[in-house]
Amino acid sequence: MSSQVETNRANISKNRAELFLAECEVMKNKANSYLARSLVQENKALIDKNYTSVFNGNRQLINQNTEDVFRNRHAIIRNMTADPTNQVQVNYREAMSNRAKLEFLEHRSALNQRVIEVTLDFANINSQLIDTNRKIMDANVGIIDFNSAQIATNSALLKDGVSAAGATAESNATIIAENATRIAAVRQKAEENRSRLATIHSEAAANRERIIANADLIYERRATILANAELIAANQKAVAEFIGK
Repeated sequence: MSSQVETNRANISKNRAELFLAECEVMKNKANSYLARSLVQENKALIDKNYTSVFNGNRQLINQNTEDVFRNRHAIIRNMTADPTNQVQVNYREAMSNRAKLEFLEHRSALNQRVIEVTLDFANINSQLIDTNRKIMDANVGIIDFNSAQIATNSALLKDGVSAAGATAESNATIIAENATRIAAVRQKAEENRSRLATIHSEAAANRERIIANADLIYERRATILANAELIAANQKAVAEFIGK
């Protein structure tokens, strides 16, 4: 048996070992990439939960507190003792009523600006999600094209027949060398992907801690909001007594 044939056999065995390692690395990355996707999507679900808590929950409670506070203020001012024949006192009462309304509108206007800013953030996020969805669509097309090419290759092999009769030691050496180069490229890419996945996992864990901290803070502030609501309710009773005199 020629030295080229022996060399080819040795190189095939070497490629087989490298290919096994490449397969292990690639498939491990496959599992870890889906785990990374799961971690990121789990974080998104928790962020959505926090958003619901902070906007649909806390924000509505806070806004109701604000409205109740100014309702109390308006009732107090409108029932302020003022001599109807003394225009100075009447003007003071009316000016203070306008002041209370103005404070509420200034507050509401500032909040409107914040709502607009957050909405713009969401619009930008939606644009990014659209781009991400397009990437997934493009990746799907890539898989379809790959499958179509492999189907065509299988069909050609079945049509033309599979035979090693035309192989030579030299042509085999070429295939083996090409395989070795491609295996090395696969392993290099697998190593790069492994490093990127490690970063994603680390960032996802850090984000999870921030999300949980935000959730804790949301509920702490809700307790404060509810405590304020109790104080407002107590004031309402006092206001009712005041205007009922």
